[in-house]
Amino acid sequence: MPVANGDEGARGERIRKEGAQGGGVRPHRRGGYMAPVGSPTLTVVVGHGGAAYSHACAKAARAASRCGGAAQRRLRLCSREGDEGCFVAGPSGCDGGPPLDSFKIFLDTWKYIWLEHDDVELLWIYMRLALDRCLSADCPLEVFTPSMPPTANPVEEDNARRMGKLTEDVKQLIYRKKGIEDQLQLIDHLRQLGAAYHFKEDIKDALWTIYDSMEEVSMLLKDNLHATALMFRLLREHGFAVSEGVFNRLIDEKGNLKASLRHQTEGLVSLYEASHLAKEGEHVLEEAINFTTKQLKSLMEGSLEPHLREHVTHALELPLNWRMPRLQTRWFIEACQREANINPVLLELAKLDFNRVQSIQQRELREVSSWWSNLGLAQRLPFSRDRLMESYFWTVGWAFEPQFARYREAQTKAICLITIIDDVYDVYGTMDELELFTDAVDRWDVNAMDKLPEYMKICFLALFNTTNDTAYNVTKEKGLDIIPHLKKAWADLCKASMVEARWYHQGYTPNLEEYWENALVSIAGPLALTLAYCTSDDVTREALDGFQSCPEIARWSSMIFRLCDDWGTSKDELRRGDVPKSIECHMHENGVSEDAAREHIRQLIRGNWRAINGDRSFTSCFEENLKMIAINIPRMAHCMYQYGDGYGKPDGVIEDRIRSLLIEPKLM
Repeated sequence: MPVANGDEGARGERIRKEGAQGGGVRPHRRGGYMAPVGSPTLTVVVGHGGAAYSHACAKAARAASRCGGAAQRRLRLCSREGDEGCFVAGPSGCDGGPPLDSFKIFLDTWKYIWLEHDDVELLWIYMRLALDRCLSADCPLEVFTPSMPPTANPVEEDNARRMGKLTEDVKQLIYRKKGIEDQLQLIDHLRQLGAAYHFKEDIKDALWTIYDSMEEVSMLLKDNLHATALMFRLLREHGFAVSEGVFNRLIDEKGNLKASLRHQTEGLVSLYEASHLAKEGEHVLEEAINFTTKQLKSLMEGSLEPHLREHVTHALELPLNWRMPRLQTRWFIEACQREANINPVLLELAKLDFNRVQSIQQRELREVSSWWSNLGLAQRLPFSRDRLMESYFWTVGWAFEPQFARYREAQTKAICLITIIDDVYDVYGTMDELELFTDAVDRWDVNAMDKLPEYMKICFLALFNTTNDTAYNVTKEKGLDIIPHLKKAWADLCKASMVEARWYHQGYTPNLEEYWENALVSIAGPLALTLAYCTSDDVTREALDGFQSCPEIARWSSMIFRLCDDWGTSKDELRRGDVPKSIECHMHENGVSEDAAREHIRQLIRGNWRAINGDRSFTSCFEENLKMIAINIPRMAHCMYQYGDGYGKPDGVIEDRIRSLLIEPKLM
């Protein structure tokens, strides 16, 4: 429950007193457990062999020596005959290494782990995921990965050559003369297969051709519900000013869909997906959402063909416009393989590209993991959540394409720091300490650290140095100073967190509008878009001078982000005594039930999506990329909070999603 007035600082002091006394773990208000301060660190060392091998062994040996005495044991984890130097130091020992799926059984007793494996990329990432899940913050974690220079991979070289050939073949397909429906289907397949970014300009040319002859195209499509809905969706997704009036010829005199079209499953799915791109005031599309949802559920009760049933189930679970694009790509590739109804050139290109992008992202993940390990915050601040893998997963959802590598790196670091800072405000800091920390970030001055407690000093320095490093890289490459924008974004975030801390300590429940204005910032959506803006390859001095930290689309995007977060986490957080979320604020303000409040939140999510759909046009590549990220932020929120708190309490669903994108390749 909220701390009563006058109980200043009780929360932080109580937590630290319990930590100092030891006696096991204590409940973490965000799920899982926090380790008592001073818990032993679990060190995982992943070796590559070769020149880095001895260095890694020395590191592991030093770590193991700290375990000391009778507790030190050796356990071989060799993946090849004759490997040397692989060991685990800890109270348990055995003659041979356990299989990977048994690894978590030993986590309670192992303290230092040295691991060698042929496929170190996959194994290391899986181990990191398993550790995050199994440890659940029971003890700090250190991961050490000796660096190795990249080596030429003949398979990758062959795949790159094959991709080049397939890319040229697909370009020819795009420009080859064909029927309107075939052209639309080709573009949609490329989009859902995750390969459309290779053909951005070619696809725009094809869509411009269709858009410039809309009347003629509409006459050709006649009563083709599937093609009409697909055309509308693709044009609106790409920023074209297409009206819901294209559906008028498919509606009878009573305003309903023509009877002849009401049982066309493929057409109904297409209309359902298109209707989720409705703008405010588009009543035909709003009615289409209700009608198609009801009709598709009715069809599911009948005898649909298996592949149609799969597609209908998938659509009703979450519309395409709300889905994380990369997860949709994985699902669509596998669906196409089962159905064998797609051009094999497209499918081969998609699988090669999926594996190529995944390999790039695995390398990026190793690099940010090295940064996170060297930073040492997870060890120094054991009360906080360690969510590196999930943090990187967010960024893949926001911008997966290889050209956004710098943004993913900067944003992953930012999310890790946001999580730490959020736990400082929510879990550990006293009110006096939080006021000092908020002031230090607002001043952006290392001299302000003098008044901070030790745990806040390292937190502030990590934020200060990491942000300045990001800004330095932009200054070095472009001669632009982004520090003023980044420090304002961080200061705004901390001020919003401070407001929530005051509400908590005062036992205050804000009204919904008051909650929103603060929560739009505390959810960190504006910070994410500020980073995207400032680290973009296309940013210019003029664009930076005209920068708005929270344009309208950022507000709508952040609103959905916040509402999805509240939807998935409010029950647990209210039970743990956290600040009331939007659902509780609406219940308190209007005296309604939780079910009624949740329905209100559901309608707010839909309303903000309509606002986003009304602002999808762009005039430059720079603006297009920013709006793409702004749209992907709420998509990723749906992904993470669809079945609960997928970030604070990662479950099997989120682990499977991370594994499918970052660990398991798409087999050819």
